[in-house]
Amino acid sequence: PQTSNPAVVTINVQDVNDNTPVFNGGTAGTAANPLTGSVSIPVTDGTSVAVSPGTPQCSDTDTGSSFTYRLDRVIGGADNLFAINQNTGEISVASGAGLADDTTYTLVIVCSDGLNERQGYVDIAVTGTQNKQPTFPLQQYSARIGEETPVNCPVAM
Repeated sequence: PQTSNPAVVTINVQDVNDNTPVFNGGTAGTAANPLTGSVSIPVTDGTSVAVSPGTPQCSDTDTGSSFTYRLDRVIGGADNLFAINQNTGEISVASGAGLADDTTYTLVIVCSDGLNERQGYVDIAVTGTQNKQPTFPLQQYSARIGEETPVNCPVAM
């Protein structure tokens, strides 16, 4: 009598969420500072900025990972100056934030895959907010022009 019979056995190995996300983009950092994405742009209140526009900012080698982002804190600044889109990682400047010219704000960003988290740093350099009122040195200006002066002719002071 036959004591064995051939059979096909399929084994499906499922990936477990065991890898910590890493930030894409930016420059190489240290273990304590894994990402320093230097973003240097002229920002105005309400402007959106992104470290890697159009691409995911975090990745890991686990199959099917999705990520959320949160702004942990702003080093040397008020936490309410910036916001982050939890789904895309896009950083925005709060409306009416009153950013200081020639100031760099360091944002501590946390990327999570639901189980594992990675912290990274993004530097936002304010190169000109354009939010100041224009000033004039004199209270009143006057100039004389002839009656035959063409329309849109510049008048010098």
